[in-house]
Amino acid sequence: MDKVFWLWFPLASFVLFCIAEVALPAAQYQFYVGENGPLEYLQVFVLLGAIILAFKGFKAALSHPQIWFRIVCGLGALGCIYIAGEEVSWGQQIFKWATPDSWMAVNDQQETNLHNTSSWFDQKPRLILEIGVIIGGLLLPAIMKYKPAVIPSWLKDIAPPAKMAVLATCFLIVKLCVSADKFSDLVIFKRGSELIELYIYYFMALYLFYLLGRIKRTLDKSA
Repeated sequence: MDKVFWLWFPLASFVLFCIAEVALPAAQYQFYVGENGPLEYLQVFVLLGAIILAFKGFKAALSHPQIWFRIVCGLGALGCIYIAGEEVSWGQQIFKWATPDSWMAVNDQQETNLHNTSSWFDQKPRLILEIGVIIGGLLLPAIMKYKPAVIPSWLKDIAPPAKMAVLATCFLIVKLCVSADKFSDLVIFKRGSELIELYIYYFMALYLFYLLGRIKRTLDKSA
């Protein structure tokens, strides 16, 4: 059952997205992958799951002596709340309220969110998350396998499990394809950024899921 989360979902989503790229008519593709479509709402549901896991992890970590568990879960909860809120423009995409004129003047998409007002609320935080996926999903597991002595114990405690490398690899492939589009006329993924976001959010949720399990197991052992 565990393979469904770390193996089959990343691979299946990649395959389905590739099929959608080549098989779906433009109108259907836009419906499923475009703004306010099923893929965007799937991202939000993944984030909501991550928020729940982060809060459960933080609550469990209050009884654990390792402070990094509390720090990671606390930051994870805050980060996921921010991202989920931004994804739905803090409710505007659901309840369809009008954007105030003062906010329309500073927001590129005339929406009640922050990420369309400055790169400091969008590209830069996203870059941090992308780097986190690569380091946490690929580099750190490799170092822990071949040079475990150089990793401090506190980092081993909070490191993602090695099996999350599958998800990180899928993310990296799509990221490289999207980046290559900028330097050539070949467009591999028309809206690859949406799949990238799904992989980032799912990485966060899956990491918090495994971290919660790790916290509970260590507490059970010490009981």
